[in-house]
Amino acid sequence: MSLVIYLSGAISLIILVIFISSRRSRFPGIPRVGKTAGLLDFGRTAAKKEFVMNGHRLVDEGYHKVRLSHY
Repeated sequence: MSLVIYLSGAISLIILVIFISSRRSRFPGIPRVGKTAGLLDFGRTAAKKEFVMNGHRLVDEGYHKVRLSHY
């Protein structure tokens, strides 16, 4: 019985790691601006709210920061 619990926990942990890594590497070559959503997207609402309020300024600042670099 404990082997079944151990294996189900290990499989769910592997699925969670795959889910998290795939979300973070969607556009790996593009620099990010603004607040990050954090682990497991707990701060996603705050990040969305900040981007809605200051999105244009954040994008302009990010552009001016990396425009002469090749990322």
